[in-house]
Amino acid sequence: MSDSALDAAGSLLRTWGKHAFNLDQLDAQTIKDLCEKWARHILVGTPYPGADPDAPDTGRRVDRNWPGLRDFATQLRKRENAYVTSSLKDIRQVLGDLVNSLGKALVEDQADQAEIVNQINHLKGMIESNASLDDIKREAMGVINAIRHIAESRQHTHHTMLIELTEKLQSLRAELSEARREMEL
Repeated sequence: MSDSALDAAGSLLRTWGKHAFNLDQLDAQTIKDLCEKWARHILVGTPYPGADPDAPDTGRRVDRNWPGLRDFATQLRKRENAYVTSSLKDIRQVLGDLVNSLGKALVEDQADQAEIVNQINHLKGMIESNASLDDIKREAMGVINAIRHIAESRQHTHHTMLIELTEKLQSLRAELSEARREMEL
């Protein structure tokens, strides 16, 4: 194999290690270390990861363990795929549950509730159909904005009611004071 091909393979392994991330049972540093060991094995012929350290060194050219590298890359990629797939599924579930809970907690009015339920059902359908995260994000933001609008409207209504109740209490207080004065006369 040419030096440029070996350099490219080593560079790919180092880049893969540099941008490693934690998996369920394998942390990023371990992946980085394994990638570096494989890169050194490919580039300069050091023993490959998992090689018998007590194997006799004959001083001759070291055969590169290409099948071992292929197996390492394949298994790591499968683990990454499983981790990302599982994480995305979990994110989708949490997002759906969160929006659903928010919708139920914030909606009192029947019309608002029907609107939010429709939006939440549409979002759930997108999540279950494995839509892209960008599409799910866009739809979730729509639901969140609708809930925010309802919450702001409710807050405004509550504030207005509080002002009206305060005015009524002040009026009642004034009437009560007037009634007391009249009773004293």
